[in-house]
Amino acid sequence: MSDPGLIADVSRWLARHREIGRLVLRHVGLGGRSAIVLEQDVTEPDRAELARQMVDAALADVASLGGVQRYVVLAYRPNDARSAGRYTLRVRSDDELDIAGVEESEPPTSEGLVAQTMRHHEVMYRQATQTIQAIVGDLRDALRDSRARCESLEKRHFDVVELLERLHTEDASRRLLERESSTRMDREQAAFDKVMLLAPTVLNRIAGGKVLPAPDMSEIALAAFFESLKPEQFEAITKTLEPPQLAAIFSMLERARTLVGTKEQPNPGGATPPANGRPT
Repeated sequence: MSDPGLIADVSRWLARHREIGRLVLRHVGLGGRSAIVLEQDVTEPDRAELARQMVDAALADVASLGGVQRYVVLAYRPNDARSAGRYTLRVRSDDELDIAGVEESEPPTSEGLVAQTMRHHEVMYRQATQTIQAIVGDLRDALRDSRARCESLEKRHFDVVELLERLHTEDASRRLLERESSTRMDREQAAFDKVMLLAPTVLNRIAGGKVLPAPDMSEIALAAFFESLKPEQFEAITKTLEPPQLAAIFSMLERARTLVGTKEQPNPGGATPPANGRPT
């Protein structure tokens, strides 16, 4: 019936008091009412034995009362009416029949229930706060990684755009240089052709006679005239001419090209010589 744990606790408490003349075990009920369960003078120096007597008396009393009861062990010095110390015991009865209809010495109170609820809420809020902090930390890490990834991708995108712009600029510059080079070569070729065209005439005039065969300038002028016509202008002219007339014009143009010595050039207005009909 003894409780070794309670006996050890009471024994350690008694060991702290050197002079004990009397021990009193009181049962404390509701409203602070108390009753003496055991009172005895201390003649036994063994503190463990004294503790066993107090605990056994409390267990015997709670067995008759049932439920959870509170007991107080009071220690008195010799010839002193005031207690030198007190130790509180809470003892539960082992009898299954003592649960119903037993008034406990320490039933639940409103203050105790409020305190217990506040402790439960404190634990719940602490756990909720820790969970939210963990979630927020994970989201913060994910946001930091996403932001770093976006910055890296944006930098790569800007590098690609800069590279494309540079390539486009270089391509445009290259095309411009090619066009300038082609235009310069065309101008040089045209100047050379004109020099070669006029050279026989100049030499003949310097020599005072016909030294070299000179081309007919009228045919060359006629060829230049037709070459300068726009497609719609040439189409308007050809509509008023007969096929033999058009054949004669194309023959003069071919002869003028042969005299000038130019390479293959487009026909007047983009047309081709007629074949027994209108130009196509």
